Amino acid sequence: MHKIYLTAIIIFSIQNIFCQSYCIYGRVDAYLFNDDDINIDYNVMYGEAINYNGENELLSLDIYYPNPEINTLDKKPLVVFFHGGSLSGGDKGSDGAAELNLDLAKKGFVYASVNYRLGWNELGHCEGDTLSLQYALYRGIQDAKASLRFLISEAAAYNIDTNFIFLSGNSAGSILAMYAAYAIQNDIAKYLCNELGSIDSSTNLLFESSTGNKWLIINCTGYSKQTYS
Repeated sequence: MHKIYLTAIIIFSIQNIFCQSYCIYGRVDAYLFNDDDINIDYNVMYGEAINYNGENELLSLDIYYPNPEINTLDKKPLVVFFHGGSLSGGDKGSDGAAELNLDLAKKGFVYASVNYRLGWNELGHCEGDTLSLQYALYRGIQDAKASLRFLISEAAAYNIDTNFIFLSGNSAGSILAMYAAYAIQNDIAKYLCNELGSIDSSTNLLFESSTGNKWLIINCTGYSKQTYS
């Protein structure tokens, strides 16, 4: 039986702390670039999968990053953001998400805001089909992990330092960030895998072992209580 409680969790890593010039005290307090210095790639497709309505859905993310002609760092830390919305609403461009993306990109980060599959039998506030909710959460975990595989596969294109990948989110998105960082298939009920596929090979066909990655979770708030027999 697994019970996971998430709230205001901050985890820091000192791995290779001196390997890049961005690893200095107060680094994230300074703006290095202006709005015009930031490139934005909208609607970058990272995968596709069957959604709650039984339809094939193309899944995309937005990537904000400093113009490589201006930013001379060979590699940059990556922040990945998952929006909130009770697994039934929200969007990668929702209020706050885009502003945060641009804010950190101006401080020298690569920032990706991710859309994932939404939808479950939500009957009202704090009501609904809890089994349907479990399926929605599982689909979100699949997509979150797939987005990370995609971003790692594109590390060279965006000069991402894969030793420094930060996962973040709000509300339901923070829950996905935690599961994406720490969940393995054996943590989750087998019937979900049997019906929807693995959390490590769905949504796209990319493969990337997370064994060598130290995921960092930043300012994540949310709540999840899942009981599996």
